[in-house]
Amino acid sequence: MVIANFVTQTHDSEDSFFQVAEYRYQDLNNELLTPLHLLESHADKNDYLVFYNYQKNSFVSQGINGSWALGAFQDRDLRGISSLRSKLNNPWMNFTAAGTSFGAIKKFIPQLDIAFAVSSGRNKFNSNEIFISIGNEDITFKYDMTPYSKLQVGFGPDTLIETKNKAINISEINSGDIIIDSAGNNVVVKNVIVTVVDKLFKVILIKKSKCGLNLPYSNIVMSIKNNLKIKKIILKGRNLFLNGKADVYKLSDNFPLYSIEIEGKKDYLLNGFIVESV
Repeated sequence: MVIANFVTQTHDSEDSFFQVAEYRYQDLNNELLTPLHLLESHADKNDYLVFYNYQKNSFVSQGINGSWALGAFQDRDLRGISSLRSKLNNPWMNFTAAGTSFGAIKKFIPQLDIAFAVSSGRNKFNSNEIFISIGNEDITFKYDMTPYSKLQVGFGPDTLIETKNKAINISEINSGDIIIDSAGNNVVVKNVIVTVVDKLFKVILIKKSKCGLNLPYSNIVMSIKNNLKIKKIILKGRNLFLNGKADVYKLSDNFPLYSIEIEGKKDYLLNGFIVESV
């Protein structure tokens, strides 16, 4: 049997407010019915600490939505009521709740206070969505990076993508833009995925005209795991490297590789080649 307790300790004085919360569980039979990693994950989502300095009107927190000291919570009595936080917190700051926030509230004129906050972290409560209630309606903003979490392909920022008007750098492409597919038709860019890699990641350089007359028509920097197509012929990045058509590209730290997802998963044109949508 597991006994779980959510323990909150609060110190509130004239000078400051401090609160720390900890989720504790005890296995009385040394035989967990709930897996240990799930208990630990639940504990991680509930542990937090907050500190507010009343004299300087400054605050800092760890592991909690950073707006716990803003908005309605500028009221000293409301600030200590933890049950109100899920109802009155700024929902956008859930995205950094698994991190640190700090800031201050400055009085400019008697009727105007302005709060400054810096928040850095990840979503603590749900990895890929956020909910906002307006009246009786629930609005859901959702993003899902799961399909791309192990993505190991991509192209350098200066690689050229074909549009009806001109070729533009892949780094300038945005979701919703119109490019052309392998048949020359307009297609809509659904997502642009940027994977930041380091020096250990194998990236190759295919120089202009290395694969044929004007193919590619400008240099291509890409992951060695990318494939290029000419009609129905598939050119694998690894084979291009082994056959001397591509060289190792020397990376700097934090090098971005760009991938494109097209509506309907259609192919698109890149530097004279056909490329599959991710």
